[in-house]
Amino acid sequence: MFIISYIHEFFNELKCQEYIHKLRWKDRPFICPRCENDNIKNWGKYHRKKGLKRYICKNCNRTFNDLTNTLLDGCKLPIQLILLVVFLMCIPCSCLRIRRELGVHIKTAYSWCWWFRNVALSYEVSRQLEGIVEADEIYVTSGNKGQSKAGGSKELNHQPRKRGKKQPPGRGHFQKDSPAIIAWVSRTGYTVLSVVKDFTIKTVQKSAEIAVKVGSTLYTDSAKSYQALVGYKHDSVNHSQKEYARGEVHENRAENCFSLLRPFLALFRGIGKSNLVGYIGFFQFLRNFRSLNACQQAEVILHAALDPNIASKAKRGEFVKLFDHFKLLHTMIN
Repeated sequence: MFIISYIHEFFNELKCQEYIHKLRWKDRPFICPRCENDNIKNWGKYHRKKGLKRYICKNCNRTFNDLTNTLLDGCKLPIQLILLVVFLMCIPCSCLRIRRELGVHIKTAYSWCWWFRNVALSYEVSRQLEGIVEADEIYVTSGNKGQSKAGGSKELNHQPRKRGKKQPPGRGHFQKDSPAIIAWVSRTGYTVLSVVKDFTIKTVQKSAEIAVKVGSTLYTDSAKSYQALVGYKHDSVNHSQKEYARGEVHENRAENCFSLLRPFLALFRGIGKSNLVGYIGFFQFLRNFRSLNACQQAEVILHAALDPNIASKAKRGEFVKLFDHFKLLHTMIN
């Protein structure tokens, strides 16, 4: 379905509430979210929340609605704005752009983007590739943006940074504010991105074991860290000898993934390394659901946000912690 099919959901409060009702109970049993009993009846309406249905459980004698125990429970924003936040994230837009477009406070836009980004990661934390997989790496300049040099809050009267952060010479490293991102791209179309502290043999081996099933076939370049991989069928091309493809052996899909990742990261005008994992994970979600348009991707995120189990974990940032395989984050505030 194209965006024209969703316009009535965005601008009509009654339609939005009906849409949320269908999405909440689409493939879930219609039960009480507290005692999980199905003896439920309608129980009036809300005066200030037009269209939001109210129910009562005859077992525990407590009322609830379609948003109870979900990520949207207790939200003071109109439901139309929440739908637009998720849609704009999938275009994608930064939280600063969302704040300007919707007229909300920057902290409100940042919080909702943070929660929905965590919800999207629930689809990606357990993804593992198999078959023929290509791998490549890049180094992203990412420092302590918004924090002091040692991490934490900035001191008052600090000197502003007048120029963009320069990437240090040599191979990147977390301590050099240049962590590595390894792209594992399956020939079947799925992608797993790993944000790692360095590009040593031990780190790449661990990343491969998390992202790719043992016994699969890996195609990489001639880097030593790839050559030392154990447990996989491995072949490589030598870029230093101007060899970029040899029959089916190439890593063009992985390199193309980075050509899309760089402009995605550029939208945010620099990302702190304490938050990098969350943004990379959200890009992985968009990449793996690229067959859907932005409205359909937003629907997938909202469907997970209306699951009480996922919502409670997303508010605490647990999915970012699971996605951060190498404990790269200092503070879980993606």
